[in-house]
Amino acid sequence: SAPVYISKSDVKAAVDELSHTTMSVAMQDANVPPRLIAAILSEMCDLQCEPRFGGTKASQPFHFNRCARQVGVEAPWIWNLVVRSIIAKCLPIWSSEGLGVQTEEARLTHMIWADNFYCVASSEEHLAR
Repeated sequence: SAPVYISKSDVKAAVDELSHTTMSVAMQDANVPPRLIAAILSEMCDLQCEPRFGGTKASQPFHFNRCARQVGVEAPWIWNLVVRSIIAKCLPIWSSEGLGVQTEEARLTHMIWADNFYCVASSEEHLAR
């Protein structure tokens, strides 16, 4: 049997670091209707935050424009759309270069679990590419 090389990458603060542009492009790539995109993104813009520490609150609220919220119900869905959008751009290149590992059923190039990416290759050189 042939060797298999696997590389793991964990995307730190994956959802928190997505830009509104990245989310919008991913939703467009998935054919999400423009009105729904606008509605989702409007919930993530011009938010105000008023932190409290030990019962003491900040002197005034401040604007908080973070991307998808980790606790937001939309976050996993948007993250998955972003990942699919990125992978869709990579797959033709990986396929044309013969990257990945051939199984009985298909060529395996990657696996995804939440915000962990696993690249699969038949050699260290292919894994590096």
